[in-house]
This record gives sequence, structure tokens and C-alpha cells, in this order.
Amino acid sequence: MRTVVIVMLALSLAACGSRGDKRVETVADQGTNSMLDAQAEAMFNGPIENLAFKPGDHRLDGESRMALDKLIAELMRNPGVSISLGGHTDNRGNAADNLELSKNRVMSVVRYLVSNGVEGSRLKPYGFGESAPVVSNATPEGRIRNRRIEVDIIEQKVVAQ
Repeated sequence: MRTVVIVMLALSLAACGSRGDKRVETVADQGTNSMLDAQAEAMFNGPIENLAFKPGDHRLDGESRMALDKLIAELMRNPGVSISLGGHTDNRGNAADNLELSKNRVMSVVRYLVSNGVEGSRLKPYGFGESAPVVSNATPEGRIRNRRIEVDIIEQKVVAQ
């Protein structure tokens, strides 16, 4: 079992997209009404709250794991939802290193989700480096907000439970 998980994670890392990859059209883009409740809509749309990374680091701390546990619960409650996970960094360091760091961060999240029961096929990881800040990187607070993982729905289908 452990070998299967390691192979799946290696394949996911190799498939981790980066800046310039085409965005996958979502249910919302198609104008389709969502079947999700407000809690799931919030969880699957935007940055993962309380998920934080230290500068230059991709490891998950206890608070980050608790934030991801909430995402896991929503994914288990909504088995027809597949999501993209976009890793972002602040602008400290060089752009190439930040792109690699964003991929490592998003893959840390993917590994945690998969190790806790989420099917890897439902997760599409992307690394964006420093290319898409949400606020200015001029302050420590802004840099903290820019070190994030954003979630978007890429597929929503009805699954009999």
C-alpha cells in the first residue's frame, strides 16, 4: 500500500502544472448551478483559510493540518467534486526558486489530502510561484497572505452515495 501511495505522489508531482498552463473550465464558468451548500462553496472557492507557510518552507504545521482536515471533510461529503490546488509564494528570493517552492507547497497539501483518504484523481495541483499576489509584498503581512494555496472546483458531478 505504501508503495502505491509513493508512486501516486511521484506521478502527481510530475504532473504538477506551473504558470502558463491552461485553466480548466469550471462548473461556475459554464453557468451551471452549483449543487453545493454554502459551507462547501466557501471551502472550494479561494485560499484555504488558516493554512500558512513560513518563508522558504513547504512543510505543514499543526494549524495547517487542522485547516486541511476541514477541506478533507468537505471533499468526503462531496465525492463528485474535483478541485485544482494552486500554490503561491511571496516575491522574496528568485522567481525560479519561488516557482519550485510553490510546487513543493501544493504537493505537501496533495500528499496530506491523499494520505487522509482523498482520491488523488480528484486533485489537480499547480504551482504559480510569485506570479499572482493577492496583496502587495511590501509588508510582512502582505507576504504572509501571498504564501497560500487556492482551491477552485474543476468538476462537479452527481455521485450516488
